[in-house]
Amino acid sequence: HDQYGFNAYGLTVDYGEDEDESEEASTLNSMARRFKNQAKKIGESIASSTIQWENFFDTGKDCQRSAELKTLMRKGVPSKYRNKMWRWCIRDSVQGKYEPGLYQSILQENADKKSIAMSQIELDLLRTLPSNKFFDKPDAKGIEQLRRVLIAYSWYDPDVGYCQGLNRLAAIALLVLNEEDSFWCLVAIVNHLLPPDYYNKSLLGSQTDQV
Repeated sequence: HDQYGFNAYGLTVDYGEDEDESEEASTLNSMARRFKNQAKKIGESIASSTIQWENFFDTGKDCQRSAELKTLMRKGVPSKYRNKMWRWCIRDSVQGKYEPGLYQSILQENADKKSIAMSQIELDLLRTLPSNKFFDKPDAKGIEQLRRVLIAYSWYDPDVGYCQGLNRLAAIALLVLNEEDSFWCLVAIVNHLLPPDYYNKSLLGSQTDQV
């Protein structure tokens, strides 16, 4: 697994004696080799990008909107700086709405309450990233974290509550951020970056995007 819990290069298939299936296996394995070669090139590009990011921070520059930072962001953020940059982007998006400690307060204040959203969340937890080791079984590290983040958000914005798609956003955030920052990542995306009503019980905005 890679650092984010995905089985990055483990695609190999062997169908044994069956000729048709062996041809399929050969095709899939050929695809796997191409993916590995592409990953190598991407790795080389990331190494070059990492040096540029190191130079950026070594000069004592702070995270603020600028042409230089925009160029670096478009090239991709190396994993060693991803947490820092995601947190900055979240804070920049929510601005005056950010409240340290609000996440824990929401969970504590609603600890004994039940809601329809909570039942829907339970149904989707194991469907979120089933091939990721952090979310592939009930006692996996990320499942309880994901549950708490989604429940907290459902209380934070009852007009949205919970709908399918939020689980994937929160899970991806948890691969990089802690629970509280992942909660604010949801707030930033759903309440500040996306159009109003993009995520709601009808999923109209999301469905329109897929057409």
